[in-house]
Amino acid sequence: MRCQPKGLRRDVSMVSSSVDKYFPLHDAASKGYSMVVAMIVRLEPRLAKMLNSKKVTALHVAVQNNRIDTINEINGAKGRVWMCE
Repeated sequence: MRCQPKGLRRDVSMVSSSVDKYFPLHDAASKGYSMVVAMIVRLEPRLAKMLNSKKVTALHVAVQNNRIDTINEINGAKGRVWMCE
């Protein structure tokens, strides 16, 4: 049985369908919230590859903001993303 953090749903609502392509993962990556990033990418690894309205991934955002712990979390998820496809 897979554990899911309380209060966090595995749901498409994690990704806004609006034109601006706002992603909570990108926001968490820019602020260095590595624990939030870790939870999101463990629940849905493919979100690590999603591009925002500026055509960048959450990894790009983390690098631009020098968020080392967040970079490591996303890189850890990257292997799971590519292995699943």
